[in-house]
Amino acid sequence: MSDDIISYSARVNHMPQFPPGPPPANPGPRSRKYGGQNYTPQSARPQPPPPKTDKTGFINPRFKFHVGNQRNKPKRLSPIITNGPISPREAIIKYGEFLTEYEKEEIYAFPDIYYVGNLDKKIEPDPSDEFNQGFDNDTHNYCLTVGDHLAYRFEIVANFGAGAFGQVIRCFDHKTKNPVAVKVIVNTDQMHAQGQIEAQILSKLNSREQHHIVRAYDFFVFRSHICITFEVLGMNLYDFSELNNFKPFPTRLVRLYALQIFSALERIHRIGAVHCDIKPENILLVQGSKTLIKIIDFGSGCFDGYQLYEYIQSRFYRAPEVMLGLPYGAPMDVWSTALVIVELLIGRPLWPGDDELEQLWMISEVLGAPPVDLVNQGKRKDEFFEENGELKQDKIKRTPNSMTLQSILQTNDTSLVDFLMKCLTWDTNDRITAKQALNHPWIRTKEVKVQQQPKQQSILPGLDMPPRK
Repeated sequence: MSDDIISYSARVNHMPQFPPGPPPANPGPRSRKYGGQNYTPQSARPQPPPPKTDKTGFINPRFKFHVGNQRNKPKRLSPIITNGPISPREAIIKYGEFLTEYEKEEIYAFPDIYYVGNLDKKIEPDPSDEFNQGFDNDTHNYCLTVGDHLAYRFEIVANFGAGAFGQVIRCFDHKTKNPVAVKVIVNTDQMHAQGQIEAQILSKLNSREQHHIVRAYDFFVFRSHICITFEVLGMNLYDFSELNNFKPFPTRLVRLYALQIFSALERIHRIGAVHCDIKPENILLVQGSKTLIKIIDFGSGCFDGYQLYEYIQSRFYRAPEVMLGLPYGAPMDVWSTALVIVELLIGRPLWPGDDELEQLWMISEVLGAPPVDLVNQGKRKDEFFEENGELKQDKIKRTPNSMTLQSILQTNDTSLVDFLMKCLTWDTNDRITAKQALNHPWIRTKEVKVQQQPKQQSILPGLDMPPRK
């Protein structure tokens, strides 16, 4: 029996060979054509199917995606401009399938195109939509979508978070090939004005020197939103504290943080600016470090002497001059920083008032009642004080000067207590400046040294929990 004419089915089932002949008149559904010959199996036993071959011609399916068979297939176009930048006109010609009709006109406002975004991630604007043609939601925040672009350069990767100012997102900069954080500010007249101030402050602070302030890279407007790009940093001090189960941090580490914060504030105040919102959430660790920090979020910032808002600062860290309706400036940052230091040392906010009246009472328990002449200068004295100058009663009866900072901290470190009490004064004229804080003995101790590349060993690397003096 000749092997070259034995069919696949015959070999598998040891069926006898059928001699070649004319095809049957009615082959029926079970007829097969093997080796160029037609025949109908005569056995009632089910026959195995013939080997299937894919379009590449390979019988073994594991080879069907062989590189050699893909050479002639067209490559799928990517929204990334690999050899960018290109001109808007070239982008429309080559990448038009990724662009909406609106973008085909808008793109001419951007001379350099690096990334066009995925079409299925985009919004087709509606001129009749009251919220920025549909680009914004009802809170005037930009409708961000992962995979879309900002300014035909930044690819939206993830959303870091949102606040009253707008949103912070993680992007990939296809010009520099680096990840960045982008702050997309709310599209309102008030936030536009504040966004311009923030950009002015950051542009003045930007330099090659490291002052423990977040580095801003670019400022631009996209679809009526002011956008600012920043370096990507690590977690904030509140999250870091939460990760540590809100246990008190070692004094040595807190002192190191204090040195860096006041170094940043000295730089900020030197250019005539005020941060206006120092709190643990706005102090971020440098990526890969547990000791290096940078101050972020100048969204509430102002220039000294130019107050845009009367209601400012987070309540737990709000300076008394703000609550009393007095002029505020750089001293408010010193006040807030002192409260951050205490919070890190004891694992909780020092004065967590439910409202401003309780906040003032909590402050009075430690610092005593505010000076009457200071109260009389405040625009809001009638909200919190009786005619005789005493604080109105709160829901909980409290007594001025009923506790000390030393007892709260449970420490015998007189230098630490002295430092904090110089930062926490009712009268801003009595409060030390950031520059003076840097020269205080508690800060100037020899054990404090900022390491540019600290060892990464544990949650608090290289810092044991020493007993407080």
